[in-house]
This record gives sequence, structure tokens and C-alpha cells, in this order.
Amino acid sequence: ATREEGARMLAESLDNGSAAQKFAQMLHAQGVDKVTVARLLNMDCNNNETVLPTAKYVTHLVSSECGYVECIHAGAVARLAGSLGAGRSNPEDSLDHSVGVLLRKSPGDMIKEGEIWGEVHHNTPYKPSQQILDALSVVPTRDTIIPRISKVVE
Repeated sequence: ATREEGARMLAESLDNGSAAQKFAQMLHAQGVDKVTVARLLNMDCNNNETVLPTAKYVTHLVSSECGYVECIHAGAVARLAGSLGAGRSNPEDSLDHSVGVLLRKSPGDMIKEGEIWGEVHHNTPYKPSQQILDALSVVPTRDTIIPRISKVVE
């Protein structure tokens, strides 16, 4: 399949609901009950309060540069989310389902200085570290950004 065919297939799976059904199967396989799965699939993506608890605080991550998002370093975001309680260090650790990081930008998106690229949802006081602020990589032009799909496997 070509990239164009892959893009068409992806769009079709989103439009016809098969992507959502696969997501539902994955959630259910991980122990999420069917009622919660249905609520997740039918919710407004910007309003998760009907399924998950809401954190006490939201701190914005703001760009210090203008240009195009080259990447957002996932490791830094994951470490931050884990430190807030969204992950486990040990199997017996409990999760705080109200905390996490919501990314508002993706690679290739234009971003202005002072624009929000992420939201940190937390229940304890938090001030963004230099490590998380450096997780956003901005370049002056789009042409240096590596595409998300590197090759098509047939």
C-alpha cells in the first residue's frame, strides 16, 4: 500500500467506527468494564469528567519559541505524569486517575511564543521543571520535521 492508500485506510477506519471498536476491545482486554468503555467512546474529548475524576489544578506548559513543533519528547512527559501519580513504580502502587498531561500540539503544528502546548493536571502543587519545558522542540520551518510514518510495510 502507498502512503496515500494508508492515509485513506486510516481515515476510513476513523469514519466507519472500526478504529473506535478496536480501541474498545483494547480497553476491555485491559479490564475496563463495558459501561465505562461505552462512556469513553461517547464522550466529548474535552470533557472527561463523566468518566474520570478531575484534578484540583491545571498548569499550562507554554512555548518560549515561535515556529513549528518538531517533537515533544515522550519520555519527559511520561516521567512527569508518573511523578504526579499517573503511573506505577511497583505493581501494588495505586493510580491517580485524575492526573496527567494533555498535549495540545503535535509535530508539524505551528506554535507561537507564549502559546500553550500542554496542560498538566495535578492534585499537589506543581511548577514546571526545565526538563518538561525542554521537552518541546521547535524548529523555524516545517521542512525539517520527520514524518510520523517512516515506511510502509506490505
